[in-house]
Amino acid sequence: MKTIIVIVAVYYYEETKRFLNNLNIYDSGIEYDLCLVVNNKEPDYVTNRNIISNDERDSVLSLVNDFEKGNKNIIIRDNKGEDIGAFKEGYEKNKGKYKYYFFINSPAIILCNNWLLNFYSVYEKYDKVGAIAVQVGNGRNPPKWYIKTTWWSMRNEVIDKMIWAEPNNRIDCINQEHDLFYPHVKSMNFDVAQVDDITNSFKYIKYGKQICEPITMHEHDKCFNLYEDGHKEYFVCYENKKRKDNMWLF
Repeated sequence: MKTIIVIVAVYYYEETKRFLNNLNIYDSGIEYDLCLVVNNKEPDYVTNRNIISNDERDSVLSLVNDFEKGNKNIIIRDNKGEDIGAFKEGYEKNKGKYKYYFFINSPAIILCNNWLLNFYSVYEKYDKVGAIAVQVGNGRNPPKWYIKTTWWSMRNEVIDKMIWAEPNNRIDCINQEHDLFYPHVKSMNFDVAQVDDITNSFKYIKYGKQICEPITMHEHDKCFNLYEDGHKEYFVCYENKKRKDNMWLF
């Protein structure tokens, strides 16, 4: 079994170009295989939030085909279930082949070397960490936490047992984000680790705008995103949580 695969959900040209460029700039710190899952055309029965032009689709395909990495595979799929649909298809095509599966959206911006090693090291040190995320959010249902899927990962023995239905639309994606991933990890008696405090390894800029670039702040054991318009969005309340090795366990 190989060690780790990075599965990237690809859609927009400029964001994909930036992401692939950063893969070349920053050293991951550990060898990995790369799976680029291209969300291409929307089926007639699917309505997504944003739809790119045919010209942009063609440019994205040229970009990923031309990107040079030794252990790269490309999946081209109908854009059904948006990013989580892409993650699922990338996982299914590589199921059981890797110890760790790392999922990331192409709008994510890599900021430093060892961005992947930071995650891998936690798994190797803590046997009971079954999943890692850069953000763990306040969930809408008990057990109250959920894994935010901008960038996240799972151990093979955890994700292998997960009943992961194919999402068809954004509502399905939101439901899986809130009701599937974190509860599944806990049902197997593993913990979820929030690693990196959001800003050290990645930031997230979508649709070419920095309007939602998060800045991590702390106030009375709460963590919030401070947005450019000045409003705060609390996403984790660390009650009874102790930080260790640059992470929190949930």
